[in-house]
Amino acid sequence: MSNSKYIVGNWGTTSLKLMLIEVCDEDVKVLEDREGPGAKKVQQDQFGNVLFEVAADWLDRSDGNPIFLAGMVGSTIGWKEIDYLDVAICEKSKFLETVCFQEQGREIQIVKGLKYQSSDGEFDVMRGEEVEIAGALAEFPELSIGEQVLCVPGTHAKWVKLLDGQIQSFSTSVAGELFAGLKQNGVLIPSNSQLPVEPSAYFEKGVKSALATQKAFVHQLFSARTGQLLKGETAAQAAERLSGLIIANDVAGALMRLDDLDQNIVVIGNDSLVDRYCLTIRACGKRATPMVTLKASSLGFSQIIQSMKL
Repeated sequence: MSNSKYIVGNWGTTSLKLMLIEVCDEDVKVLEDREGPGAKKVQQDQFGNVLFEVAADWLDRSDGNPIFLAGMVGSTIGWKEIDYLDVAICEKSKFLETVCFQEQGREIQIVKGLKYQSSDGEFDVMRGEEVEIAGALAEFPELSIGEQVLCVPGTHAKWVKLLDGQIQSFSTSVAGELFAGLKQNGVLIPSNSQLPVEPSAYFEKGVKSALATQKAFVHQLFSARTGQLLKGETAAQAAERLSGLIIANDVAGALMRLDDLDQNIVVIGNDSLVDRYCLTIRACGKRATPMVTLKASSLGFSQIIQSMKL
């Protein structure tokens, strides 16, 4: 089978992550990647223009193949509002479906996203993470055996329970949005606080405090403020403490909801955030394996492309 090139990407709320990939049989290679404006910054009638502008020099190189997109591009603030696929009615290991349309003479395929309704009647949704989950399943065959857990941290972190490679349930935490909101709109840490690339000892202090204390979460958070006032902590150290408190509460709560499963947890995301989640998961006595978003996404889109060639 000859190599074929495709433009693929996750169009999120705050940014467009676009890749030019080369697919051959079961292999996929990321040739180039770049970013563009997020969905909330693009008017609905301008998505096509923005896409073709960002990917201009890739159009001829991608062999006229369909362009595959996932994420908020299919939401109410996106290009085309597309219904979610219900995980309860997905066929085994088939939780990726796309909707096709034409734009400027090019075929566009948008991944539907997923919805899940819990036993208490509440709904959860994801757009974009389903592609990364498919990529993790391709990279780690053991995830297709028995009960497994995946974590996709971010603005809205996803915790996913798998059974024999099929998504059984998932839940969302607003850990990332909570940190960003407290930073920008509160007084716990200065709005210009920056987290270091590597988690520091103050992040670990926040994790240990969250896991050890009996205080309610909303009370724990204030220690980021008092650490600066009375312990001589810098704004950067306080930001790390706050990050540790929030992530530890997210992880501990998720493990409790997931029946405290003992499996290795694959964590998909960018290096800095993945490092923090893996450290925290291990502090809870569990195993964690990191996977970079770029690899997960490229493998996931490759799975969609391969399925359409069958």
